Amino acid sequence: MSRNALDKKDKPEFDEMWDIARLFVSACSNSVQLLPLHPITISIIFRHYKELLECIGAVEEMQAKVNVENKKCSAVMEEEAGTIPATLDRFFVKKQNH
Repeated sequence: MSRNALDKKDKPEFDEMWDIARLFVSACSNSVQLLPLHPITISIIFRHYKELLECIGAVEEMQAKVNVENKKCSAVMEEEAGTIPATLDRFFVKKQNH
């Protein structure tokens, strides 16, 4: 894919993708290379893999916070559930004399 064939708005992302390869290409350069593009491609994939792991960690952290908040809300609702019916019963339920 040629950079010149891209839209103007896509060129910065394309350049950024190739900048990623420069970060890891030295580590890949010692491997047996059938094609020169392989280390570059592996470098880009490795960087994306690391970013995905960071995203997964952030999502798990957010889920943990949400779970804690849900447990707090559930505890409060359970406490209130025990008191509200008794309070409302006084006002809305007629006592029956047997």
